[in-house]
Amino acid sequence: MPNQLFRELDTPCLIIEKNIMEANLTRIAKLAADAQIKLRPHAKTHKSIEIARRQMQSGAVGITLAKTSEAVAFADNGITDIFLAYPVVGQKKIERLIELAGKCRMSVGIDSIEGAAELNRAFESQSKKIIGFVGS
Repeated sequence: MPNQLFRELDTPCLIIEKNIMEANLTRIAKLAADAQIKLRPHAKTHKSIEIARRQMQSGAVGITLAKTSEAVAFADNGITDIFLAYPVVGQKKIERLIELAGKCRMSVGIDSIEGAAELNRAFESQSKKIIGFVGS
């Protein structure tokens, strides 16, 4: 890229070396396939729906996000399998989660029995079901 172009860019901005990104997508998909594991990359660095789409086209089963607000944006743009890595706490966020569960497959990390019970109560109040909890 010419230096002039760099000087004209407003920061912060995302600059991607497409060939490197494509090679990385292929490499990580192969590593996951060879290890027979499902790939669910975290989008916290790129926060890009287009990159998430490319990750899924390369073999990822879904993406990982941190917040319900991020999940809304990704679900509204066609990402159909989302894992929220952090517990969903607070009525407003739980309401968003219930709405999201109607748009896509949602998985959520929880850190306590109380948190699981709160989510279960909220879903039951909307006549919806949580498929299950996995934990140690």
